[in-house]
Amino acid sequence: MTTQVEEPRVEILTEPEILAVVVPKGQAHTSVDSVAVAKHRFDTLIAEQLRTYTAQAMAMLLDAQTFTIQTPEDYKAAAQKLKETKTIWKTIEDGRKVFTVPLNAILDHINAQIKTGIQTIVKETEEQWKALLKVWDDEQKRLRREAQAKADEAARVEQERLNRLAEQRAARAEAKGDPEKAQEIRESVPTVMPAAVTVAETPKVKGLSYRDDYDFEIVDVAAFITGVACGDIPQEAIEINRAYVKKAANALKESLQWPGGRVVKSRILASGRA
Repeated sequence: MTTQVEEPRVEILTEPEILAVVVPKGQAHTSVDSVAVAKHRFDTLIAEQLRTYTAQAMAMLLDAQTFTIQTPEDYKAAAQKLKETKTIWKTIEDGRKVFTVPLNAILDHINAQIKTGIQTIVKETEEQWKALLKVWDDEQKRLRREAQAKADEAARVEQERLNRLAEQRAARAEAKGDPEKAQEIRESVPTVMPAAVTVAETPKVKGLSYRDDYDFEIVDVAAFITGVACGDIPQEAIEINRAYVKKAANALKESLQWPGGRVVKSRILASGRA
C-alpha cells in the first residue's frame, strides 16, 4: 500500500554560482589569501544548502519507511522510487563536489607549498641534525669503551705483576721458616684500579634524550602464523586483509575452500538511476 509523501526536490547551486560566493571576484580559487574570506562565505552559504539537503533526505527516508508492498504494482512503484533515490543521490553528490572541489583546490595548494615543500625541507634538516648528534655520541661511546678496555687490561697486567712479586717474596719468607711473614706479604698486595678514562662525555642538553627502540622482524611467516593459531602470539599481531579475502570470495565463489573459514553468500539488489 502506498503512503502519499511529497516528492523531495533537490535544488543545488551550479559551480559558477558557488565559486562566485566562495571565492572573491578576480581571485583564483587556489589563492592562499582567499582562504579566510572563502571560509566565511562558505559558512553562510553552504550551511543553508546543507539544511536543504538534510530535509530532502529525511523526506526520502520517511517515504521509504512508510511504504508497504502488497501488490505487483506496489513492487513496481517501489522499484521506481529506488531508481529515483539513486538519481537524487547522484544529484546531491554532484552538488557536494561543487562545494568541495574549489575548497580542496585551496587545500591542495597549501599542502603542496607547505607539507610537501617547506616542511619536507625542515624535516630533512631535523633528521640531519639528529644524525650528526647520534654519530658523535656513538663515536664517543666507542672511544670510551676502547679506552676503558685498555685501562682495564693495563690494570689487570699490573695486578698480576704485583701478585707475582708478592708471591715470590712470600715464598722466600716461607723458605726461611716465617709463614706469618709470608701471609702478611700476600695480604698486603695493593689492588690496582683502572686509570680514569678521559674521553669526552656527551653533554646533557635539556629537551634532548636518547631511548632504545625495538622492532620485531618476521623471518619465518609460516612459523609466525602458526604461533598466532596456537595462541603463543596474540591475534592482534596479525591483521587479516578483509578486502583481499572478499575479492577472492567474489572471484572464486563456492570453490573458495580456505581452511579456517567458509564462503558466505548473500543477495544484493542492484539498481540503476531513473
